[in-house]
Formats: sequence, structure tokens, C-alpha cells
Amino acid sequence: MGSEQRRRRLSSRSKERFHSELKSCQRLPDINEIMVENGVGAFLLDMSRSRVSTGDIIFANKQGAPVRRFKLGRRIGGSSSSSVYCALDLATGETVASRIISLTGLDDNEKISLLRKAETLLQLSHSCVATYEGIGYHAGFLCIFFEYAENGSLSDIQNAFGALPERILAIYLNRILEGLKYLHQNGLVHGNLEANTVLATKDGSVKLSNAGLLNDINLRRTGRAIVSSDIHSVASLAIQLLRDSDNNGIHGSTDRYDSGSDSCNEIPNCSALLQDFLQKCFTAPDSVHSITSLLDHPWLNRNAPETVEVLSLITHGFQLMFRLLSLGYVVHP
Repeated sequence: MGSEQRRRRLSSRSKERFHSELKSCQRLPDINEIMVENGVGAFLLDMSRSRVSTGDIIFANKQGAPVRRFKLGRRIGGSSSSSVYCALDLATGETVASRIISLTGLDDNEKISLLRKAETLLQLSHSCVATYEGIGYHAGFLCIFFEYAENGSLSDIQNAFGALPERILAIYLNRILEGLKYLHQNGLVHGNLEANTVLATKDGSVKLSNAGLLNDINLRRTGRAIVSSDIHSVASLAIQLLRDSDNNGIHGSTDRYDSGSDSCNEIPNCSALLQDFLQKCFTAPDSVHSITSLLDHPWLNRNAPETVEVLSLITHGFQLMFRLLSLGYVVHP
């Protein structure tokens, strides 16, 4: 057999393996045929244009659920390797977000790895991690659908309101750490924690999104250096959110810092407890503080919503007592 014949046979086997893995991941009907029959997905044929037109339709599925039809709306974000759009479920009216990722330039093993990562995302279930609704594939692009956050990301929050007060930051970081704890307990690392990868809802909740989970790192690798990089990123994110948005990097990217004490010099009125919290996040890899110990840090506990509410009630009670005493009333215990 000639070299050209061997090359063609290997290429054919590789393609068969990829499509086999795709069907194994999703157990879908033939998505390609569905899309062609319905005349949709044409926008995926040419991603050289910078945007996706409103009204395009993508079919997607989640294991154990029927195929869903999503109609794309406006572009709401993205990066050099993917774009994010809002989308409408044409059966239920639910609004979701859709990340469209190009598979161009990836070899077959990388494509399979990406599909497996996407399959892992569909299995996540935690209040501090975004919910994933389904996956679609067509013409060299992977489309991942996940819950839509009304307020965008923490980057959008900062752009709208400027530097965050410590109390609000502590509430956000508490939920971020809970989300990271869940990921780490399930053998996953985020790997790209930034203001624009943390979703923000209108009720003040924040959730980790999939941007960092879809990079080139091996999600099943749980080495200390990988886990500690997530903890380091928590501190870097905190410093970014405490600074005015005009002083941060381009597109809300999180600067990487090496020392909590040096970085706090750039933050007005940085409390001693916050500085200690950041210092623990920046601890060297050979003495990494676990997520659990960080969640027990006094700075987070002092600023926890229930703690702030109790302190407010106590303060209000003392104010009322002193007011009554000043009016001549006798206050009994």
C-alpha cells in the first residue's frame, strides 16, 4: 500500500472516530441532517464575518432531553476563539446564552477532548456555577448553551458602578469560592478566572461560567499548581474589582499580582483583614490554603450577609435604647 493510500485510510478512520465520539457524547439524532433539512446553520459555514445575524437557528440537545431549537439574538460577548450570543428557546420562550466555538485548526484528538469537556459542563449542578442547557454541532463549530445572566458579568458590574466596596466584594468572593470548591471536589479546575468569566444576576448572585473550562488545560488534572492558580486568581480578581475600572486592563482582564501587601497599596482604605485574606490567596504553592480555609476567613465571615444583618439590628437596638434613655425612660434588661 502506498503512502498516499495509508494517509487517506488514517484520515478516514480519524473522522469516523470523531463523529462516533460526538454521537457517544450526546446520543443525538443526526444534527447535521436536521440542520440541513431545516435550512439553518448557514451562518456557521463562514465565521470570517465578525458577527452572527439575529434570527439564525441552532439545534442542540442535552443527554436525556429532546432536541431544542434556539433562535439567536444579539452578540453579548466573546473572545478571540469564541463568541457569545443571547438565544431564545422557540418551544418555551426561555432566554439563554450561546457560546460558539470554532473547531478550525484543532486536530481530531483536540476536537474530541473539547467535546468531552463540553459534556462535563452539562453534568455540573451547583448554585454558584452556571447551568448548561445543551450542545449543538455543525460545519466545524461547537455551540454550547447555558443560562443567561441579566447583569452580564462582574466586568459589566464594575464598568457600570466603578470600584466595589469591601462588603459587596466579600459577598461575591464567597460565592466564587463556593463554586471553585465544587469544581475542585469534582476534579475540575477553572483555569481562567476573570471578571468577565463570572456571571452576575440581578439579585446579587454570581456564577462561574465556562470560559475558563474550555481552554487548553486538562480539566481532569488536579495537580497542586493548577488548583493553586485558581486561588491566586481569586486574589487578582479581588484587587481588580476594588480598583476603578479605568485603572484596570483592557476588556476587564484580570491583572496577575504576586503580593497582597504590594497590591493593597494601590487600593484606598484596604482593611487589615482584607490584606490578610489576599496574602493567604497569594501563598506559595508549597503551602496552598484550601478553599475551605479561605471560606472560614474572618474577612469573609465579617462581611457575610447574615452577619451584616445581625450587626445592623444590634446597632439599631442600641440606638433605640440610647434614644429612650435620653428621653428619660428607664430601660430594663
